[in-house]
Amino acid sequence: MEGKMDEARLYKSGTIKSSCSAESSELDQDFFPHFHSHQKHSTTLSIRRKLLLLLFIASLALLSIVVISEQLISRYMDRQQSQSHLRTSSHGDAPPVIEIDIYTLERWAQEAKRHKDDKIPLEDIRKSAKQAFMDLSGINLVEDGIFWSGALEARVPHGPSDQQVQDQLQAMRSRQVEEILDADFSHCGREQNRRILFQDGTEACARNREDHVEFVQGEVMAFYLARLLGITNTPPVALSSVNGSAWDGVRQGATNWTQTNTNKIVALIQWIPELTKVVIPPALREALDTKEALDIYKGEKFQDLDEEEMGELVQWSDLIIFDFLTGNYDRVATMQDAASKLKRPGLMKETVRNLAKSTRTGSLWMIDNESAFLAGYGVIHLQKDRKMSLYLEDLLKANCIFRRTTVQRLFALHKSAKPAELLIHLTQQNEPLFQELPTIHENSIFVQHFAERLEQVWQWVQHCQSRLDFIG
Repeated sequence: MEGKMDEARLYKSGTIKSSCSAESSELDQDFFPHFHSHQKHSTTLSIRRKLLLLLFIASLALLSIVVISEQLISRYMDRQQSQSHLRTSSHGDAPPVIEIDIYTLERWAQEAKRHKDDKIPLEDIRKSAKQAFMDLSGINLVEDGIFWSGALEARVPHGPSDQQVQDQLQAMRSRQVEEILDADFSHCGREQNRRILFQDGTEACARNREDHVEFVQGEVMAFYLARLLGITNTPPVALSSVNGSAWDGVRQGATNWTQTNTNKIVALIQWIPELTKVVIPPALREALDTKEALDIYKGEKFQDLDEEEMGELVQWSDLIIFDFLTGNYDRVATMQDAASKLKRPGLMKETVRNLAKSTRTGSLWMIDNESAFLAGYGVIHLQKDRKMSLYLEDLLKANCIFRRTTVQRLFALHKSAKPAELLIHLTQQNEPLFQELPTIHENSIFVQHFAERLEQVWQWVQHCQSRLDFIG
């Protein structure tokens, strides 16, 4: 297929000639001399044949591009029958445990990088660009100008692996609910939610919005986008019907929450213990204030940071991309809005909404992602003043250093023909109850704008790369 594309380009540029036309010319001269009197007519036909042949080859080249962009997606999408199966638990009356693989797409990103036509252009950086600078006990902090170094990433705490997440989801679906508690500011957020205690002593938050199911959809879709991009620090999310057997033990009582929500599907979010609040890193806050992106020009900003602080900057580079793609304004953008309305820039130094840090591992956890996609896009794309959209853009453009793996996966997703459908399909394959929620139609605000926001992030990454041309 690549050969046909190359042949089409060479043919179009005149480097090679059509073998069919060459053979036709020899036959005209050696076997049909009496046609020379009609040379003008033959030449016209020959030109038409060449044009038709060129059009045919160009069509094949276009088809090749389409097929290449789709084949990486379909390779994973067609695994439903072979990868998904049910396994019934043997523990008494516990409900069936649904064992479904989470697509890692690690191979997808690697193949996209190796493929000739899909080669990630970020690898092609001018040799004159600064490649790295040293700090933090002598290790490279940045590679190729715009990527956090592998040595630094190795020191950054990571969230659970895909296999660990799969195990957590299976366990959460099989647990029996023992008690339902009201939500509060420090436990599960808004009053419509609930704090769930399971019989095995573990906890979860139940995301419920009754007539606003888009918050439930946003929570679970945000989780799968994070896994798609290789971002590991969003809590696992599983859907659950309060009419299911897992809720049998708490179904008594005239004012019971499950009775008023019969047949409702809620999002169960794993409770992450031992968390503390965090603030925006000073280097990023300064970038927001000055509207000058944090990049290798600002290398002096890193000189006084310790390993933990550098690890936070690495994780923030993922958070920025994640919130821009999901349209989640209920984290940093709300702080920007409050600081602007009240004319109190000092508010940006306070703790960040819906973000916490593990006191055990140092990993940042992006919690409460209910505003993602449907709800979030409704705010940032339908508001006349576009203020929340502009705040998210400001945050995106405050950083020019990224995780290499995140950019690779972003590139693969950006190259897909229908990224919104890809994310919906991925969620459906891994979450059995997702299809029982309202259908997300092709004309939904999410489908309309997701590819557009991917393009915006990709353009910004390329802009950060282009700035390297001015580095001596």
